[in-house]
Amino acid sequence: MSFGPWLHPGAVSGGAPAGRTAPPTEQERTAFYSARLNLTTAEAQRKTSKPAAMEDDIDNTARVRAMIALREEDERRLRKRVDKKALHWQ
Repeated sequence: MSFGPWLHPGAVSGGAPAGRTAPPTEQERTAFYSARLNLTTAEAQRKTSKPAAMEDDIDNTARVRAMIALREEDERRLRKRVDKKALHWQ
């Protein structure tokens, strides 16, 4: 299963391979992730995301990127579930 280059800036920018041991530098992230999304969420969602990020040391931005990538990859199951849920959040 490939998560595509959007999750692995090194795959496009010529940096370290996707299995790198160090996270991408701020310069790599800025160069690769040039598009911005603004996310407004409920306070309860923000409160639950912070402990999760602290527990597993995964940045919330990276977590959202991964969720978007998974939605794009799984057209049959996850995508339909996400889209159905999204209708509720509009």
